[in-house]
Amino acid sequence: AVVSTQSTGDETRIKSVRLLFSLLLFSEWQSTQHLEKILFALYKCSMEPTLAEQSNRCTQTLAQFVQPKIWKDYVLSALAGASSGEVKSRVGVSPVLCTSCLRVLSSLITGSKPHDLLEITDDDVRCIL
Repeated sequence: AVVSTQSTGDETRIKSVRLLFSLLLFSEWQSTQHLEKILFALYKCSMEPTLAEQSNRCTQTLAQFVQPKIWKDYVLSALAGASSGEVKSRVGVSPVLCTSCLRVLSSLITGSKPHDLLEITDDDVRCIL
């Protein structure tokens, strides 16, 4: 049987996000040094309905190992459209990106330890609004 290119591409993306989950789970604290690239991948994954659930799992796992004081600046700058590097140059500022960043932010908050979330200030919340 002939497999269409679309389904093969979907399968590849699904397997890739599952691999990302495994890497995050086993690399734990070392994910911090590649955080901006990982977040960029998660923004893109959360934009696609077929990958959203896996992306959510990855993001919550990432939040268990990376504290909010580290990830909040990357996510907030992506939301503001002022990110240097991957997000700004590849995606640009768009409503889809903002929605994706908010999904990732929501998963990061959900996966974080409650006492770590105390590091998020009123100014950070105002930036989101």
